[in-house]
Amino acid sequence: MDAEETADLVRSFGGKCFMTSESCPSGTDRLAELLVSGKMDADIWVNWQGDEPFISEPMIRDLLQSCDSEEGDLWTLKKKIVNQEEVISPHFAKIVCDRHGFAMYFSRSPIPFYRDISEFSKKEFYKHVGLYAFTRDALKKIVNMGPCPMEIAEQLEQLRFLHNNLRIRVHETEYEVFGIDLPEHLAKAEAHLSSAPSSIV
Repeated sequence: MDAEETADLVRSFGGKCFMTSESCPSGTDRLAELLVSGKMDADIWVNWQGDEPFISEPMIRDLLQSCDSEEGDLWTLKKKIVNQEEVISPHFAKIVCDRHGFAMYFSRSPIPFYRDISEFSKKEFYKHVGLYAFTRDALKKIVNMGPCPMEIAEQLEQLRFLHNNLRIRVHETEYEVFGIDLPEHLAKAEAHLSSAPSSIV
């Protein structure tokens, strides 16, 4: 992390944190910096970013369910979209996978494009949940990867991984989540917290 306010919050509940460079463009780059510095080491590295505050323990279990196999370089989650507004919103990254559950592409545009179907209920879209797990080897490779044209165009770092032939295994989660990117998202999050049972706040 690079924000003292966040660091103070982590320390307040007994958590341990490391400060990383303000120049890191993403959470993944922060993990890579920690790996290279030798401050931490692990077989699997999980990237849970601060703009996704409603990630739950069951979602982390969904993410890590196949990390003990050698079927991927990194893992992430998808959630079926039930709200049509999320399909057309560029603030929600959409994802398409192959038949084995590996990511083919991520986009802020609606994907796939249904040429001959207009009724929303007959379409199937998935949004990407911004939670990742990396193998140590994958993270070491990412250290040396520069941004690719697709990543720059879409402003989605995961496209850098696909561009460099890393295999992204995608598991589906049934748990709803939303990130905080805009002031209206923050207002939605505050409303959610005020109405949630105290046991999950």
